[in-house]
Formats: sequence, C-alpha cells, structure tokens
Amino acid sequence: MTLLISWIGVDQRKESSIYIASESRISWNNVENNFIEKYDYAQKIFSCRNHPIIIGFCGEVIFPLITINQIAQLIDQGLFYNNSFDSAKKRYNLFFEFLSEKRLLFPSKTKFSGSFQILFVTRDQDKMNSKFFIRLIEYSEHEGIGKWNVAEPTYNDHSEKLFTLGSGRNEFLINYENYKNSKIRNTTRSIFQCFCDTLENIKDPACGGPPQLAGIYRIQNGRNFGIIYNENRYFLGAHIDRLNEFSEIEWRNDLFERVDPQTKEILSGAQKQPNPLKYY
Repeated sequence: MTLLISWIGVDQRKESSIYIASESRISWNNVENNFIEKYDYAQKIFSCRNHPIIIGFCGEVIFPLITINQIAQLIDQGLFYNNSFDSAKKRYNLFFEFLSEKRLLFPSKTKFSGSFQILFVTRDQDKMNSKFFIRLIEYSEHEGIGKWNVAEPTYNDHSEKLFTLGSGRNEFLINYENYKNSKIRNTTRSIFQCFCDTLENIKDPACGGPPQLAGIYRIQNGRNFGIIYNENRYFLGAHIDRLNEFSEIEWRNDLFERVDPQTKEILSGAQKQPNPLKYY
C-alpha cells in the first residue's frame, strides 16, 4: 500500500525545493494462504526532464501506474503542453483533466481496490521568482461511484513535511516526532533520514524495498535521484549495478548526502549529514 511522503525545503531566503520519496513495494493479499505476495522494484515516482514536474502515487497500482507513466512520456515528447510557459495551474488542470478522462475509460468490471492518491508538483517561473505548486489528488470509489478530492498543503518558513500517505503513514509519523525534537529538526535531511529510518524498521508488510526520490529546485526541471541503500545502487526502485555509467544523475544515500555512485562514498566537498538519532 506504500509509504509516500513529500516535503518542502526552505533556505535563508525562501522556498528552494520540493521532494517526493517512496518505497518500491507493491503487494497482493493472498487470502487463501494468509500471506502477502510482494514485488519490491516498482516505480512509484516520476519526473519530467523537459518540464518542472514530479509525480508520485500510492494506493491502487494499475491505473495510476499506467496513466502517470503515459502522461510523463507525453509531456517529455512535447505532446501534452503547448509550451514551457504554461502556468503551474494550467499544467495541473490539464493533468487532472487527462487523469479523470482516463479513469472513466477504465473497465468498470476490472478488479479495483477503490482508491488511490497522487501528488502532483510543479513550479511557476524560476530562480528567485519561482513559486512552487503542489496538489494531492485523491480518488475513492464505493459501489461503483467514484469521488475526487483535491488538497493543497500549508507550510511555515522552514523545511517541513507536506503530505504523508499510504499504509505506512502512522509508523512514519510516530518516528517523525523523534526527528522533530532532534537537533536536525526543520531540515530537508531530517525528513529523508526519518523516511529511510522508518523504512528500515517498518512493520507494515505492504511497505518495503529500496527508497526512490525525486525533486524540483528553483531552476531546471524535474529530476529523479539515484539512491545508495544498503550498499546497493537503486534508481526508481530498480537495482542497477549492472550498468556502466552512473554519472548522468545525482546520487544520494540514506543520510541525504551527495555521493559518488562508483565508490558509494560521500563526494569530495559535499556536506556531511550525520543522523544524530542513529550510531554508525
């Protein structure tokens, strides 16, 4: 069922970034044998290389996975938006319109869990004129009747979480209280460290697999990050040690440190981000 979180980064001047993180497990309840079947390498977060857009989902898998992947491809091929100067609100409206239209076309007799949640993040303008835009889109279904709900977050003048979603939500929020009271509170690294710490110790059998991470900054477009986790390299949930070239993307470890994908060590000159709640 997923653990999906988003948070905003704020520096001395203003909002500087928004991130989405997720684990990589999809699961199926096997009622007959009383256990959960799982697959730990599913992509749940998407970014657009040619637009400042990142998207994540949790809940029902098939419809969001198919539809979001399709939208992301259409956007990057220049077939979805008229130009790169569309406003954040217009990008969101077109995304929601496409999503709702495709939901109506989805076979009504297909087995459907009844709900999913999608985070859509984009940005108006760039640099110090930038303004971030995030919406939580929720869909639920009861007795064949679907209902949409859209939420907008509020936040303060420091880095903090925006949304916590999925069946792993409560475990994350309990752990987050420890990080809120630590000396690294109100930082972007504290939220990602809490996420990885929760994932490492999570009891919910529907959550698991490696972390995946995407973000938007004041400049450039959406970006997916490579993750060093348990000494392995992952990208969007996939284990990729067989690939030869790792330098095209930015890599982070579970401390949120920038790392060298070859050595898996922190980059020379990169800021160390120790976790005061854990011992190494």
